[in-house]
Amino acid sequence: MGIKKDDPMRTARAAARWRIGNIVPAPDAFKVNKQLLGNLDESEFVFAFKELQKLIVQIYEDVEKSPYEWGFKDENKDVGAASNNRISDFLYAFFANGTLKDNELTVDTASFKKAVRKHKNIELIVFGLNKFGMFFDGFSENAALFIVSYPDRPQLIEVLYQYTKAQDLEFSPVTAYHYTFPSFSYRWCEEPTEQKYEPIFHVKMDLSSSAVQEIQHWLHEKADEYGYEIKKSKPFDKGCVFYQKGSKALPHVGDRVFDDGNGKSETYTKVIFRNVLQSHPGEISAIAKKVPGVFGKSGFCSCCNGNKTQDETCSMRILYSFDGKDYVNCAYGSFYFKNITLDIFQDIFTLYLVENKIKIL
Repeated sequence: MGIKKDDPMRTARAAARWRIGNIVPAPDAFKVNKQLLGNLDESEFVFAFKELQKLIVQIYEDVEKSPYEWGFKDENKDVGAASNNRISDFLYAFFANGTLKDNELTVDTASFKKAVRKHKNIELIVFGLNKFGMFFDGFSENAALFIVSYPDRPQLIEVLYQYTKAQDLEFSPVTAYHYTFPSFSYRWCEEPTEQKYEPIFHVKMDLSSSAVQEIQHWLHEKADEYGYEIKKSKPFDKGCVFYQKGSKALPHVGDRVFDDGNGKSETYTKVIFRNVLQSHPGEISAIAKKVPGVFGKSGFCSCCNGNKTQDETCSMRILYSFDGKDYVNCAYGSFYFKNITLDIFQDIFTLYLVENKIKIL
């Protein structure tokens, strides 16, 4: 069922639905990092983790149904990410500021309140979680401590506690937030030797199309080869894995729904070409045949805002010739390659290295 445009809670409902769609079910069996097993064996942990994911989905389904009851604000009062992240912020605050013993989590109230200070009506989250079987003993404004338990499913307390411990706090909370704690991804608890790359990379790939996965695994190998890294200060940019070395970065590759498209997600990369347009015309023509419509059309130089003529300097303006004609493009809008496959991206990547003077270590 769609969300009505005049629904004052459409932002909260859409956020809840988006969260549900971004929880990738854990496999029926995966190797767990032994340091995170706690009092559980591996099969118990895996089962409990899958139950945790189901619980989170059920909670968000309830949020979508009754946002007001969980303390979400209406469209005119919504505060963006702070509101949309209420559920994950609270769960993290409980378990990051608590100690676990005998299936009970003792939480420091002052530290918890500081962690969720940007949220209002915090008692509504407590009431909501209690409805799903989580108990809060001694929770009050002035209490020094309170206890969180899940009498019917105590293993979920253990798994949530271990999952919280598995989080890497060095990642930027701005660009990585959806892929760390709120992802509820088993990748954070998986045995490290089972993963070829960083956990956050695999979390992202589990949410990506098969085309992006293939390209990104190849690109990660190239990043390693050329000395580029996924920086914790900025692991993602524009929704894409961000590989960086010094001031230089490798191309973005991701899935995106374009305004001028058919509403479907498309695998794309965006690069800025200048020098290779003239120095490698044969390669450009070969790419143009594989991805028509990228080259050979002028585009308004948006950063000039129509205030500069073609004779005036603009650092973002791209002037080039293609098939015997001259064109003007803006770097902000050029060049997008859509519906790409690995072989197409490899051709683009080769020219990108030349354009940006990137050499192997």
